[in-house]
Parts: sequence; C-alpha cells; structure tokens
Amino acid sequence: KMISIDVEAYVDTILTRFEMADSKPVSTPMTNVKPKKTDNHTEKFTNIKLYQQIVGSLMYLQLIARPDITFATVKLARAMASPTTWDYRNIKRVLRYIKGSYDANKPIMLQAQSDADWGGDKTYNSTTGGVVFLSGENTTPVEWYSKLQRCITLSTAMAELTAIAYTLKKVMWSSDFLYEMGVKLPAAPLIEVDNTASIQLAEDTCTKTRIKHAMLKVRFIQEQVTKCRAVFKHVKTWANRADLFTKALEKGAFEVHVKTLMQTHLD
Repeated sequence: KMISIDVEAYVDTILTRFEMADSKPVSTPMTNVKPKKTDNHTEKFTNIKLYQQIVGSLMYLQLIARPDITFATVKLARAMASPTTWDYRNIKRVLRYIKGSYDANKPIMLQAQSDADWGGDKTYNSTTGGVVFLSGENTTPVEWYSKLQRCITLSTAMAELTAIAYTLKKVMWSSDFLYEMGVKLPAAPLIEVDNTASIQLAEDTCTKTRIKHAMLKVRFIQEQVTKCRAVFKHVKTWANRADLFTKALEKGAFEVHVKTLMQTHLD
C-alpha cells in the first residue's frame, strides 16, 4: 500500500483566492538577484492582512507536501509584521512558481542531508537546512526544514556542526517513529554533509580544546554515532539537496535539486 498526498485542489484554491490563477509561471520560487537601486524595495506594503494570508497558505502547503518552497516561504514569513512592496512581489513569485509546478507533487515514501549557510543572513546568523528521506524503491522526502540558528558561529565548521545536531535529532525522531510502527531499519541512518571538518569533529571521540564552546553539541553527536544511531558521509556541495533550504539558488542548481528531491521535471 502507498500513502499519497494530493494538493492540487488546495493549490487551485489559493491561486484563485489570491487572484493568481492566470499568472505567468516561473521556474524558481525565489530569485537570488538583489533588488536594483532603482527599485523602491523599502516601501511599505499596506495590505498586511493579505500578505499574512498568503504566507499562511504557503506555510501549510510547504509543510505537508512542497519542500521546494520551504526556504522562500520561511524567509518571506519573517517580514509578516511589516512587509514591503518588494516582499509582496516575492511572495507572488512563489504563487507563480507553484502554478507552474503542479506535477511536483509525488507520493511521499532513512537517510538525511544537512547544510548551513554560514553568516548568510543579514543578522550574521547562519541558516540551517535539512531534509530527511525514506529510502526504498524510491527516495522521497518525509521531513524538511529551514531556520535561523539561534547563536552566531565563528566558522563554517561550527555552523555545519550546529546544523548536523539539529538534523540528527530529526533523524532520531523518524527512526523511533518507524520502530514504533514496526519498521526495523537494516542499518544506521546515513547523514550526508558537504563539510569534511564538521564530519571529522562529529566522528572524533577526542574533542580538541579549540572547540570547547561547542562541546555539548559535539558530545551529543559523538554519543549517537557510538550508539550507531547515525553514520556520516561527505557529499559534494552540488549534490547536497539541503542547500535548497539555506539560500536562494540560481535557476540551474535549483532545478537540479528539485528534480532529485521530488523526482520530477520542471518545464
């Protein structure tokens, strides 16, 4: 038996509700092109309630079935209290993207990928992103996230290590849930990371003194590795689908990740 989630009717509803049913589709939910100086991107958008309604609808959609719009939706949700016309323009782009990607919905079917964009936010915080998969005949995502790290890290390795700790907790929860459902995993879940330094820290039982400030995270990860709750593997950056949840990607990289993440083609 297979459980599937069909959200086409919901997508139709929100596109009609926000008068975007006849809009021109785009191939990515967010552009990585910064606003031009001629663009008035600081002008306040007056219809705050409308903006919040769109964000709320997209939040629900990305949570249940559309990991490809998670980063864009979460990032734009940060402006809900005081959106600008530039934010409104970008949130409408997400609607235009989902209009042209109905067939991105596939039946949801343990492996994970983790990533961090070190200091990528204007607050100097890093963005953590990750995706958890169930691997079988198909490999499809069952959980995904994009969030700001609560602390400011001093290196890429530390930012990645923070992301790994969060991803590991997600993997452990999924593993425990499967166990309660009577599903026994044949091997420890695999977590792929594109930073070798963070993997060495995660697997090294002799923690170096220079990372005392991250000791709790390191010890937590190392303990789970010792218990065979997870193993780590290096993955090339271009193959790390968690990159999709940490930053706005250029069109080519975005389409490659969406294709492999959701097993679909975007026209």
